[in-house]
Amino acid sequence: MDITGPGQHLDAISLIHAAITSFDEITTRHLDEVHPYVDEEGVIESSRARWEEVNARHAEEGNAHLVATMATLRCAFGTPAPGLPHTLVYRGTAEGAAPWLWIVTATSVDEADEILHSLPTFKEWADSERDWNNPDTEPRITLDRDRSGLGISDLRGSNDLRVEQAHRC
Repeated sequence: MDITGPGQHLDAISLIHAAITSFDEITTRHLDEVHPYVDEEGVIESSRARWEEVNARHAEEGNAHLVATMATLRCAFGTPAPGLPHTLVYRGTAEGAAPWLWIVTATSVDEADEILHSLPTFKEWADSERDWNNPDTEPRITLDRDRSGLGISDLRGSNDLRVEQAHRC
């Protein structure tokens, strides 16, 4: 169920919709195949053996589909990190600029901050916030602890690094 090609980015919605569509097709096919063996009262006793055979085959197909879907999700999103989503709010050097929101999975704000500093995307941003007249100094970024915490405050303006984090684990 690979939905990306060369030069394409992951489209999570398409990935999830493909899994749902595939599952719905299996379900419809199963219901169509067992329909002749049931009536309003349930399984027709004279057809029970065939009904059980169809159900067993579809259970195997459903299990194989679940295994394939989980493998695709793990490949796309990585193995989930322990903890819950945390949003960290950072201010950079630009005067009056909106803060940067970063999302990672962690058990605390301190752990989230430590994880965030280990991720390449955050490191690149932090490096871009250095004083270019004195590049040997630390990046001029500030964690706004009062606005940082457990949960996802706003996905629209945030940098969700949970997939990058999961692939790092």
